[in-house]
Amino acid sequence: PKYVGNSAGIRVLYALGRALNRNGLRAYMVDIGLGGPPTTFGGLDYAVPQLTRQMNDEIIASGAKPIVLYPETVKGNPLNSRCVVRYVANFPGLLGGDTEFDPTESIWAFGAVLAKAAGTSNVLTVPTSDPRYWTPGSGTLARETSLVYAPKYRLLGGTPEIHANSVEINRDYPSGAPLRDLLRRSQRLYLYENSALAIEAMLCGCPVVWMPNELLHTPILIEELGWAGSSWGDAPRDVKQAHKTVGDFRRRYVQTFTDFQDQLHLFVMYTQNLAEAKPTHYLATPVIEDGTQPATTGVPAVTYLDEWKQTEAQLLEARELIDAIVSSRAWRWISRWREFKARIFRRGRTAVETPSEAPEGIAAG
Repeated sequence: PKYVGNSAGIRVLYALGRALNRNGLRAYMVDIGLGGPPTTFGGLDYAVPQLTRQMNDEIIASGAKPIVLYPETVKGNPLNSRCVVRYVANFPGLLGGDTEFDPTESIWAFGAVLAKAAGTSNVLTVPTSDPRYWTPGSGTLARETSLVYAPKYRLLGGTPEIHANSVEINRDYPSGAPLRDLLRRSQRLYLYENSALAIEAMLCGCPVVWMPNELLHTPILIEELGWAGSSWGDAPRDVKQAHKTVGDFRRRYVQTFTDFQDQLHLFVMYTQNLAEAKPTHYLATPVIEDGTQPATTGVPAVTYLDEWKQTEAQLLEARELIDAIVSSRAWRWISRWREFKARIFRRGRTAVETPSEAPEGIAAG
């Protein structure tokens, strides 16, 4: 999609694309006619090139085998790619898209909770909130007002409780510096849905009160970030604990930048070799710049299936090996993977090494 600064899901896609480009790969966005031009938000640069027909033709002509990454909100495989990665940034089907995915897709999730919901062990948590930008400030401002955030909850027919001395905010206002200033002056934030606003609030010293409802069953990143600075429900004792621990949240969140580097290394290694295992007769999908339905180029089904049979067993072995790496985080598996890769994917590209420093598109503006 085009960039939309107030959509955390789109920001994640752009941040991932920028990180891939910064690490020597080529990542592009396919324009489906949403949002505006790439820009910056909250201190981070989200510029990722848009894929044009000319770029696509050049990529196909070079012999590369493109990987198409869809968010969970996109139904099926509209670009008819032979190598699909599905990135689950919210509960499958909650905001549109399929509730189950094609078994040939490589499924990756934004957090451990979503990975379990999507039936995968692959986690790729892309941090998009800059802790250098979202700060408590001088700490001298009085925190007298509380905030309520529930735009998706309202769209589904819900009516949030407006607590005493509370102000309801939405996706359109405020944003950027005004939002940061408001969070620095707010006593707490009541959330009726999962949102990156929770991270930004706690980084600004504003505790978060998650309000359970039919849209909100658990915080998406609870396994990665824990309960410091937040409470499940508005019981006075739990809210008091959230206020007491909000200062501990920053350390936990900063750790996600380091974790992301490790996860990105595995993501690249897995998906690159998954693409290389595809048959020579690869399905190319020209991109239409005006956002209309792309044209597709087919390949003979018999030829494709014959070649696929030769690689199916190899892919199964590769998937099992990657699952072992992801679940155990035992880096001794890397040497075994490289031996396997050299044996099976002799014509493939080598996987990128773990970045020596945090990707600039994620950790720095």
